Amino acid sequence: MELKGDIPDSAVLTLDRGLPGLDAHQFVILKPDGLEPIVMLQSVDNPGIGLPAIPCRSVIAGYEVELDEDDRAELAITDEDVAPSLLYLAVLLIGDDSGPYCNLAAPIVINAANNRGCQVTGVDSPYSTLHPLAEG
Repeated sequence: MELKGDIPDSAVLTLDRGLPGLDAHQFVILKPDGLEPIVMLQSVDNPGIGLPAIPCRSVIAGYEVELDEDDRAELAITDEDVAPSLLYLAVLLIGDDSGPYCNLAAPIVINAANNRGCQVTGVDSPYSTLHPLAEG
């Protein structure tokens, strides 16, 4: 997708650590018409980078992930009451004939209160990196 017009600062998400393998640290969430709940995590730094993603809780209603101290610092979380302002996004992957998958084991977590984000990796996750969307 292409970014059009000026992007308000309040819409820009900052991922200081970026995403593994990508040269991008600032993103916006775009909502393509007719594809809800799928969103596009579009780089502001590099317009050639756009990742289709889905809110994890659209796939598994009670989805939660444990944040370590570094993740909490990256997200600027100062208290335990921040949970309602966290958005968990799973990057979509197109697989073989069995359909699309999403990576629930390494979500991109966004603190909507301050537009800071990070990808949570390296934790012992009960979730799969290739969760079939058809399973829900």
